[in-house]
Amino acid sequence: MPPRKKTTKKDNVLETLSEEDWLPLSQPGLTPDMEHEAGEEQDKSSGEILSAINNLKKDLKEDFASKCNTVIHSIQSIESELKQYSGRLTEAEERLGAVEDDASALNKTTKHLRQQVESSEAKMEDLENRSRRSNVRLIGLPENTEGKDACTFLEKWIPEILGAGSFAAPLAIERAHRVPSGRPKPNAPPRALLIKFLNYKDKTKVMSAAYEKGKIHFDKHHIMFFHDVAKGDG
Repeated sequence: MPPRKKTTKKDNVLETLSEEDWLPLSQPGLTPDMEHEAGEEQDKSSGEILSAINNLKKDLKEDFASKCNTVIHSIQSIESELKQYSGRLTEAEERLGAVEDDASALNKTTKHLRQQVESSEAKMEDLENRSRRSNVRLIGLPENTEGKDACTFLEKWIPEILGAGSFAAPLAIERAHRVPSGRPKPNAPPRALLIKFLNYKDKTKVMSAAYEKGKIHFDKHHIMFFHDVAKGDG
């Protein structure tokens, strides 16, 4: 037989307590109505807390949504401005490209015109030199030595000063005059005499004779003969 469990005095006391006796021990001082009210109060508090939490969540959600909308609107505004700036930049680049194209075309036109001007100047200079090919500039002859008829004086004087042996035939001078026009100031050097020969061969004979003679003097004045050329060839 199994050993018999030993009972204590405490166990005997618990066995003698009824179900009604247990209630005061588990809920000391509370009646069933009080327990019911306490439960309702607890449920009410829980509901209020839950409602407050839900309201807080709602407020936070609305505040977050409002701030998000503000940020989104700001971003959209920035995007719109960026698009405008991008459009303006594209337009500016297109205008700059057009200006560069115009400048390039203008440079080409300017270069072409410059070449034409240089070519025209060269042609004009050549024509001017051709028109002067029969001219001689006489430097050093005192003023008024030639008198009123410079051509007649020079046709006789040039062979005398350079040597008649250099000229088989008389010289023919088309025109002769002092340059520049107008009387010189007192004590100023005499103006040059511009002589145009009727025949180019006479001009070459005069220049050859002057070169061969070297230094030429007339009444203690140094006389020089030069070709008459355009300023560009000076």
